[in-house]
This record gives sequence, structure tokens and C-alpha cells, in this order.
Amino acid sequence: MGVDLAGLNFVPTSKRCITLGQAESIRSRLLLTKAVGLFRDQDLELVNKITTGLKLDYIQLHGQEDADYISRCQAPVIKNMPLRDQADIDLARSYLPAVRYILFDGSEPGQGRTCNHSLLSSIDFPFLLAGGITPDNVQVAECSSKILGVDVASGVETDGVVDKRKIAHLIDRLDQR
Repeated sequence: MGVDLAGLNFVPTSKRCITLGQAESIRSRLLLTKAVGLFRDQDLELVNKITTGLKLDYIQLHGQEDADYISRCQAPVIKNMPLRDQADIDLARSYLPAVRYILFDGSEPGQGRTCNHSLLSSIDFPFLLAGGITPDNVQVAECSSKILGVDVASGVETDGVVDKRKIAHLIDRLDQR
């Protein structure tokens, strides 16, 4: 469908958490799409074991992981950060030497809530955007030339299940930009 990255969620408290067996099945079908493992404040040994076992292309971190933790990850890191105010942009910038990408999200990642879009044009480095993005509001990605891509979850679900029609609609809207 033209999706560049697919997230495999290993955060135990997430409603989207999958088992290693489910992840293996999904990973085997990701031929042209890169696999991203999502983790939050989990044991680094476990994160690296899953990463190497599944040959993940990226590790996406949603917790309080510090620079030392990030430096020991066995795949490039996408660091999820809330975007509420300028202080969040400054904090994100401090991670840049250690991470491949910053992913700005709503104040409660995974809840489908948007971030502070009024700040997007003030970000002076490339980033990814998440937080309540749907086919109907994806035009927010036009707010900044620094947005490299969007991360979606609940915005392309119907009754809690990924809806291929919504993904296709979202991709069509992005292609129209």
C-alpha cells in the first residue's frame, strides 16, 4: 500500500501489544516495508533480543530512555516525544545526536490525541508526526516542510481494528499534497 514503516508493538500495557509469534508472522510479510519495534521503558536486553531476532530496522522508544540506553540499542532509534510547548522541542533536540528520528506525538501517546500543531512550523529539524492523525486531518502534515512522515494508529482503525480502506484514503490524501 506504499507504507514505509510498520510498527510492531511490544509495550505490555498497550491495547496494540502483540506476541512474539504474531510479530514473527507479520515480519515475514513485510517485504518492502521496514519493521519498527515499539517499546516503553523495557529491559534493554529484551529489547535487543527482540530486535535481533526479528531483524527489526528501527526501535521506537516511548518512555524515559536516556542517551546511554539509546546508545546500546541494536538498531537505529526513533524517539517518541510529546509536543506540548517549546520545552518539548528543546528536549527533543537534545536527543538528536543519539537517535535517527524524533517522533512528535500528543501528550498521551497511543490515545489518538493530537499534539500542539501550532508549534510545528517552529521546529527546525526533520521529524516524524503522530497523534490522532486520520485521513480527514492528515493535511496538518503540510504545516512544516520538516515533517518526514506521519505515524498513524487509531486514526486508521475501525472498531479498534486496522482498516485498509482508511490507510488507502490517508495515503491518497498524502499523495495529493
